[in-house]
Amino acid sequence: MKYCGTLISVSDMAKSKNFYEKVMEQKAIMDLGVHVSFENGLYMQSKTLFFRFPNT
Repeated sequence: MKYCGTLISVSDMAKSKNFYEKVMEQKAIMDLGVHVSFENGLYMQSKTLFFRFPNT
């Protein structure tokens, strides 16, 4: 298995994205609104989308 990054679930995407871009100086490489990928392997996903997936 290869480690590819960390996915965090956030309740306020705009606030979280602002924090990671401004405070942590991370660069977003993809922003789909409910999912944001940063160039360092950090991924954020909206809790509303995250909890839609069935448990396996």
